[in-house]
Amino acid sequence: MSEVVGQKDFISYENSIVVNIDDIIGKTPTEVMRALDSLLEQKYSKNGNDIISELKILKKENEILQCQNEELKFRLKEAQEHDEKRLEMMELKDTAEQLVAIIRQRYDSHTSIIVQSDGIKVVQDMMYIPLK
Repeated sequence: MSEVVGQKDFISYENSIVVNIDDIIGKTPTEVMRALDSLLEQKYSKNGNDIISELKILKKENEILQCQNEELKFRLKEAQEHDEKRLEMMELKDTAEQLVAIIRQRYDSHTSIIVQSDGIKVVQDMMYIPLK
């Protein structure tokens, strides 16, 4: 019958646990997990208050990071909307300039042309007055 795995089969350091594989060969997974759980329980019970404090700090930091993440998402959305509007305005201006060129071909050069969209002046082509 196999010997029950004990805490002696694991060596615990500050941030790591070393397992001697030769000591646990032939042991059941349940025996291994029980010994490991016992070791971890002992290790962290010493620092229980420290761990709880650390968890509280991490929770607060997580909340702060989530707020920052939401703010960044909002700013990204605003920037994307701004870029879309800017692109629309550039396309609108190109179209307006093409329209001015067409109108300029059909009417005399003394005609002022203003192209508007929703009451906003997009292109203004002032009348041409030749010098004498």
